[in-house]
Amino acid sequence: MVLSMVTAALKSHGYTVLTAEDGKRAVSLYKKNAQDIDIALIDHTMPGFSGRQVLTTIARHNPDFPVILTSGHREGDLDVSGPYAPSAFLTKPYSIKDLSCTLRRILDKQEEQQLANA
Repeated sequence: MVLSMVTAALKSHGYTVLTAEDGKRAVSLYKKNAQDIDIALIDHTMPGFSGRQVLTTIARHNPDFPVILTSGHREGDLDVSGPYAPSAFLTKPYSIKDLSCTLRRILDKQEEQQLANA
C-alpha cells in the first residue's frame, strides 16, 4: 500500500518511477537500469534482501549513487553509518512534501557536483 501511494505521488510530481516489491528485485532492477536511474528510495525492511543489503550492493557498483533509506524506526535506532551510508534517511510516516524536498535536495546536489566536475 505504501509503495503504490508513494509511486503515485512521485509520478504526480513528474518523476519516472521503477518499483520493486522486494530487495532482490530492487537489486536486479538497478543492475538492468543503472544508467537510467538517478536515485533510489529504499525501505530498510524489505523481503529478500534488507534495505541495507540493497544499499550495500548498489554502493559497491557505484559508491556515489544517491540512496534515500526509509524506515518506521528512527535513524538513531538503526545502523545507517559505515562505508555505504545513505544520502538521506526518512522516518515513516513521512509526508510527500518531505520526500519531494529530500529528493530535490539530493538531485540538485548531484547535478551541482556533475557540473563542477565537467
